[in-house]
Amino acid sequence: MPLSQSPQPEEPAAGTRLRVGHTVAAHRSLLGVASALVGAVVGAAAVVFNLAIRAWTWVSTGFDEYTTHIGQSHGVWGWAPWLFLLLSPAIAGLLYGPLIQRFAPSAKGHGIPEVMLAVRRKGGRIPGRVAVVKILASALTIGSGGPIVQVGASLGSTIASWLRMPVSRVVLLASCGSAAGIAATFHAPLAGAVFALEVILVEFTAETFGFVVLSAVTSSVVARILQGDEMVIRVADNLTFASMSDIWWVALLGLVAGLCGLGFSKLLYASEDAID
Repeated sequence: MPLSQSPQPEEPAAGTRLRVGHTVAAHRSLLGVASALVGAVVGAAAVVFNLAIRAWTWVSTGFDEYTTHIGQSHGVWGWAPWLFLLLSPAIAGLLYGPLIQRFAPSAKGHGIPEVMLAVRRKGGRIPGRVAVVKILASALTIGSGGPIVQVGASLGSTIASWLRMPVSRVVLLASCGSAAGIAATFHAPLAGAVFALEVILVEFTAETFGFVVLSAVTSSVVARILQGDEMVIRVADNLTFASMSDIWWVALLGLVAGLCGLGFSKLLYASEDAID
């Protein structure tokens, strides 16, 4: 074999990461620490994501919550409402497209299908740059008018891949990151854990359940420490039924919401297929 084609010796740092990664992957307690670490990192990233959305919202609208200021001038430049409606989404789109295409094409899309594809067919490997690009790109589009799942999965996958863990552990920590993203964003660790187990992992064990829950809870705690207990959606302080017969309205609401969700999903994918 020519000298130029001979295998290169592995760098000492890479060998150390490999040994550490396999040690962590083989011990439950250490894997639990890794799951909690993923949760903490994703919790902090979710806070950064939220701040980025608020920052671009303020730049493009001039308000922290512009839906309460309809009819007023918008943006730090004092755009008229009609000009804001035309230019703000256009500017965000012009920034979003090249950012995604140049640095992380896999960050395109809703995030969840891309994570599911990575888990099923790519060994859970999602480049770390996807998290950074997804935060910036999604802040542009959301601030001007499911990304956290992909951000969290990317960070979990990156940590596991950096430690050169086996594929099964890369998938696990990517799923932990997905759960942590939802937990930190919506202050809902149980919902994040159930989502990751049912949608991302699909097949899981009691041991896997424990790691995912640990990551979700850690993420939620970190997010609450950094940004407080502010609710994502504010509702009335006291919700009661005048009569138990009113429960049928809840059932009807659930049915209508489910049909609307199904219609929205089909319309969204139909529009994407037409554009592509």
